[in-house]
Amino acid sequence: AGLLLGFIAKGVLPAEGIALLTTSFFEPVQAVFFRLLKATAGPVIFFTVLTAICGIGNATLMNKSGKRLIGRFILSSTVMTVVFAVIMQLLIRADFTNSPVRHTVISLFEAFLGFVPGDVVSPFLNTDSPQLIILAIIIGNALLILGNQADRLVKIANQANSVGLLVAEWISRIIPVFVAILLAFRILDGTIVRFRTIWIPLLTFHVFVAVYFAVKLVITCRKHEVSPKKVWEKIKPSFLIAFKNASVDAAFGENRLCCERKLGISGKLADYGLPLGLVIYMPVSTVSLMASTLYAVKCYNITISTLWLIMAVILVVALQAASPPVSGVDTLAYVAIFSRLGIPSEALIMAIVCDIIFCFASSALNQAMLQLDLIGEASRLNSLDTNVLRR
Repeated sequence: AGLLLGFIAKGVLPAEGIALLTTSFFEPVQAVFFRLLKATAGPVIFFTVLTAICGIGNATLMNKSGKRLIGRFILSSTVMTVVFAVIMQLLIRADFTNSPVRHTVISLFEAFLGFVPGDVVSPFLNTDSPQLIILAIIIGNALLILGNQADRLVKIANQANSVGLLVAEWISRIIPVFVAILLAFRILDGTIVRFRTIWIPLLTFHVFVAVYFAVKLVITCRKHEVSPKKVWEKIKPSFLIAFKNASVDAAFGENRLCCERKLGISGKLADYGLPLGLVIYMPVSTVSLMASTLYAVKCYNITISTLWLIMAVILVVALQAASPPVSGVDTLAYVAIFSRLGIPSEALIMAIVCDIIFCFASSALNQAMLQLDLIGEASRLNSLDTNVLRR
């Protein structure tokens, strides 16, 4: 709709009409949209992490297995994102500056020190996601230590988080309208040509995640002496549900059924592994964030470095782990990442368009790879019924 509106307006309106429409409508709408996203991103990230930390008090039943599973999830996302970042950089050839190793290490240390907030208000005003995450972790641990004395504060935090998620849901509903309007704007002002090679991140992403999943499937099946085709047939129903709806939530019931009755994963592991993975395990989504981020760098001729790439990986992994599985939250993650990495706000439209397309494969493959990782964890805990898996 946005493309159609833009091309029709450009073909029908005179130059003066386009200039008037741009200054009186499109530019104010764009400014409001960006302000709305920036105002929402900080609180949603902060309260999501805070409530997750406070919830750890109820998650102690997971013991070492749960902690190891969290580490495994984050490691999987990090490895997949790093591999993709290297491949993507080789393809797009973004301007890259080499720095001495010593300088990179010192700069990285200084960047980590910069994650410590100087006050409570500035991280919210600047949408500084690393500082917000650190702030939420500190306050969350303080509330955990206080225990019952902080029950009221924890309830307030949970209520604030619920409000933030509701606002994020509302924004996700109006995002398509804003995207259509701003795509038309990009056509009228001629900047749409910046994204003429948008097929590169789209194609690279889908090929990479498909190959990565296939390799992971084969390795998992060989390790447990089962046919990859047989395992694929078992996980395919939940995969297709997630793909069709672009949502992991929609496939949760089928996913749970598959883990216990088809893959031989114990119910106890599925009880905490699936909900935990639903929130934290987002390796394909981190890759999609990295794809759009690096493509924006290329479109706007931004010079990057080793330090920049390291920071980008940390941000996309941390924000995906910190973000709830709610439609529209990835848009808020883009706001936080782009503002931190020096990418213009105008690139958000391209990122949102890509994210709409990425979301189908991301949802389906996130849950499929989660099932494969839970097979490995169940085997490590001696709670995998190999007879069910191979049947």
